[in-house]
Amino acid sequence: MRGNDGRSWDICPSATTVTQEFDCTDFDKEWKVESCSQPPNLWWHAGIDLWAVDIEGKEVHATRDGEVVTMKAPASILGKFAVCLKIQEPGRTVYLEYGHLKERMVKDGDSVTVGQVLGKVGSEGSSTAPHLHVEARLDGPNQNNQVDQAIDPEQYLRGEDMTPEEHEWLKHLVGFVDQEVGPNFQSFKETTQQVRALADEIAALKAEVASLKAQS
Repeated sequence: MRGNDGRSWDICPSATTVTQEFDCTDFDKEWKVESCSQPPNLWWHAGIDLWAVDIEGKEVHATRDGEVVTMKAPASILGKFAVCLKIQEPGRTVYLEYGHLKERMVKDGDSVTVGQVLGKVGSEGSSTAPHLHVEARLDGPNQNNQVDQAIDPEQYLRGEDMTPEEHEWLKHLVGFVDQEVGPNFQSFKETTQQVRALADEIAALKAEVASLKAQS
């Protein structure tokens, strides 16, 4: 499980456990999609769920600078206090959704900064117990079963840790994926493989930068 390195998640430091991953699942209350066809995992979870004993009422935080935008999803899904943060990245816009909150501390149109409290964990909407649902989308503040518009939100559970040089390289790599790799994506699984390969390149770049700094 993610988070077992002993570090807390910046998005919700009180959380201790991932109760549901971003992937196909056997939980039949989630989306039904064609790409999830291997029993018992016939449904699809579009985000990551974080939980802990007594997590209800604990604070959730912004892990990127961004703008709070209006959720288009019905309150019956992520709850009436859900927060959506619009994040500008090199080559794309990401909409990070915080679901099932019992209280929100920001309003639509607010500009927020890393570490700012956005709300408190609850169980509003389609939820069986208090937890934080984190979802990252490319198609806006929506809730739907478009698997190609949701991305693994793992990178947003903690704050960004990149130098300006690394950020420029990320911008270059994202541009390459958009222009060269993107048209050749044939399925959600292939997209995931490409993203993971990109993450490996970024990790290698960070190691190279660290080595160069050590030599200087």
